[in-house]
Amino acid sequence: MSAIITQDLKKAAIQYIFDDITDSAGAKYYIGISKSDEWNDSDLAPTPEQTEREIRNFRLGLQAMKRVADFSFVVPRNNWISGTTYSAYNDNLGGHTTTPYYAMTDTNAVYLCVKQGRNALGNAVASTIKPTGVDVITKTYADGYAWKFLYTMTTPNLSSFLAANFHPVLLQGKLDSDGSGNVTSLSQLVEQKGIQNAAINNSLAGVQVLTGGAGYTSAPTVTIKGNGTGARAIATVSGGAVTKIEMDESAGTLVLGSGYDYAEAVLSGGGPTTSATARVRLSPTGGFGKDPRNDLRSRAIMFNAKPSGAETTGDSSEFPIGTSFRQIGIIRNPLDSADVAFTATSGNSLNRLKMSTATGLSFTIGSTLTGATSAAKAIIDRKDSDELYYHQTEATGFISFAQGEGVADSDNNTGTLLNTANFHLDPKAMPFSGDLLYVESRASVLRTADQTEDIKVIIEI
Repeated sequence: MSAIITQDLKKAAIQYIFDDITDSAGAKYYIGISKSDEWNDSDLAPTPEQTEREIRNFRLGLQAMKRVADFSFVVPRNNWISGTTYSAYNDNLGGHTTTPYYAMTDTNAVYLCVKQGRNALGNAVASTIKPTGVDVITKTYADGYAWKFLYTMTTPNLSSFLAANFHPVLLQGKLDSDGSGNVTSLSQLVEQKGIQNAAINNSLAGVQVLTGGAGYTSAPTVTIKGNGTGARAIATVSGGAVTKIEMDESAGTLVLGSGYDYAEAVLSGGGPTTSATARVRLSPTGGFGKDPRNDLRSRAIMFNAKPSGAETTGDSSEFPIGTSFRQIGIIRNPLDSADVAFTATSGNSLNRLKMSTATGLSFTIGSTLTGATSAAKAIIDRKDSDELYYHQTEATGFISFAQGEGVADSDNNTGTLLNTANFHLDPKAMPFSGDLLYVESRASVLRTADQTEDIKVIIEI
């Protein structure tokens, strides 16, 4: 038995996450950094495995987490470049094809290709005229391409969601009023709402020649039949065969009709010895521009967080400095040390040992700490004057340190733990709480006090 997961289900799954975040009583999502210790002798990151052990090891090394403030639907980025051949939107193709059917221009505007430029032989030609303007119509250019303007990205959109390989997809209306993270300006809101409101419901997207036939002495008449109205198309004949069928134009815009749930292209006349065949392509439900997430087949969400230095709030510093991380993850609804929902902007996730004197700064970050009495071992991630932040791994073991014992690191720096019950302090954001939704392994990133990480996490279904 064979089956598919439809695009609607994929979109619904991403939409669930949006709704989960934007609900006033909804979940809290955090991006966490983990693993200060090296991967292996060459410190090359392996591919994460979908195992319980992988999740456990990520949690063991979790250093800190910062709440996700910005999130958006995203799609693979395609810059408009003169001389590139683009394909037209095709309802018979799923996902994102090798030849892109949409493009982002240098003005940060996104356009959908509704008609590919073709010569008289039906061969695709390169796009040489950059699409411009914010018209509600589908504009045809002199190079034969027809582009539909969808939306323009503003500076906040670009800052939060533009990456080398992805850009945001915006929908104005319910999502933004619910706080979806699609940061917009008033002008952009008005501009795109105009596009959405003017969308022509269930129009045609074009007519594709399946077989060109033979013996045509003139171009056949193309009649669009279906449950919609208004679409018109024109055939071109070369060498006795139909080489292309293009939508008719009126005042520079394509005549795509409306209201088509289904349609066919019937070719008549032209005197063929063998008749050509063609297939109608339809727009997404609602029409081009109604919902760019459908137009661009967005089935991915980007989370963005920007930990800055030590993430200091008052006298509290949450993120380690002088330490590397090699993994990032998304945690949903973490808890604090009292098993209550953690809701702060950022929080430390490392265990802490308090020293009896201010000797903590003499220890070496990244070295292995050993307890003289307990024989406990741990990796030092961070140090203050009287505190050591640490994590334990399968390699160090999980023996607990003892109150008041002496400790030494791999560089022979020594000290004594506080001889009171509070010599050990729990993290603020508990590493073994919440749902771990995503783990990514990468090369080592060293954190410094004047550094801000721009962490973008993309989940694609």
